Amino acid sequence: MPHREIQRLTLYGDSISGNCMKPKWTADLLGIPYDWVEVDILQGGTQTEDFLSLNPAGQVPLARWPDGRALPQSNAIMLYLAEEAGSDLVPSDMFRRAQMMSWLFWEQYSHETAIAVRRFQKHYLNTPDDQIDPQLMAKGRRALGVMELQLTYTDWLVGDAMTLADIALVAYTRVAHEGGFDLSDFPSVERWVSRTEVALNLPHAKEAAQCTDMMSLTPGSSPSGSRNSVDRWTAAYRANCWKTSSSRSACRMESTCSCMPTCCAWLFHMVS
Repeated sequence: MPHREIQRLTLYGDSISGNCMKPKWTADLLGIPYDWVEVDILQGGTQTEDFLSLNPAGQVPLARWPDGRALPQSNAIMLYLAEEAGSDLVPSDMFRRAQMMSWLFWEQYSHETAIAVRRFQKHYLNTPDDQIDPQLMAKGRRALGVMELQLTYTDWLVGDAMTLADIALVAYTRVAHEGGFDLSDFPSVERWVSRTEVALNLPHAKEAAQCTDMMSLTPGSSPSGSRNSVDRWTAAYRANCWKTSSSRSACRMESTCSCMPTCCAWLFHMVS
């Protein structure tokens, strides 16, 4: 990844990462123009000399501006974008804002550290269940239980509208099944996931996964490997809600895809 001049807000991230999707979804929702730079975590993209010159911590997501400012950490980027835009994704009431921040801190400490970690090991590293720390399942289910208690009584985590807390927590909750977590055990959470996906204009993660299972039939895709072309299509598809096609002019899954009918040109570019 070359160290290049930028003309506007540029977000660096890996499309398989929920943390990386959080600022992207926020920018999309708020209509903030930006450029996206894909950084492959599994191929060591965050550890190259070029990337480390941008973020010595060697982590994505990372936001950069043309004036030289750079900001790491998903929740910090979301908060900056929303506050700069004057968005109601950040409650105006000081106590509600503090409640939102409480969920943001909790997400990184108690939720992401179990659900995202188990998902990564199981889904991307193909680690057998009996070789994954059993405490990750227990800790993840406790986190989902905490959310279930809140969402049994409210539609959103804070107040009566979506906030950054919902965006932060839906990122890995919507793909928790990839880590072996059964959201049907947490019906209020499951309904909230669907509600938040609609608000963010995202496809339902499980439906997107079923659609992308068909991509193994696409000419040129590799049937094996943890980061093959099918994984690339799947990650981008889930993150961006575009129909997938082997050409720009027609969707091969037109008769079976239940996801939102939007242009596939961006995705075609990403995987070509």
